[in-house]
Amino acid sequence: MNQAACVDRLNLTSQDILNYLQIRRQKDLDKGDAQLMLQYFQRCQYENPDFFYAIQMDVDDHFANCFWVDVRSRITYKNFGKVVVFYFTSMINKYKMSFIPFTGVNNHYQSILFGYALL
Repeated sequence: MNQAACVDRLNLTSQDILNYLQIRRQKDLDKGDAQLMLQYFQRCQYENPDFFYAIQMDVDDHFANCFWVDVRSRITYKNFGKVVVFYFTSMINKYKMSFIPFTGVNNHYQSILFGYALL
């Protein structure tokens, strides 16, 4: 049985295949970019152990998403973290990933940052 016949048996439309390929391309970072980000996060954590980050890889061991919180944001969250808001940007960066800042408001009604995510 040839490969085309196998694909036909999966009941996939050409749009399904295009959607899958687009998602894969969106998640693939330029060679070395994910490694540079990891090195930066490791350096930040080495300099201050209260820096927190989490990186999630997909089943193919490619970068999927990450979350990070710097020390100042952790302290601010302890003081003002009763309400947390996040704003979802529409995949406008080079990698078609969404940048999500987690924010709140302090007692002077100023916006403050609690953490960040790339999805």
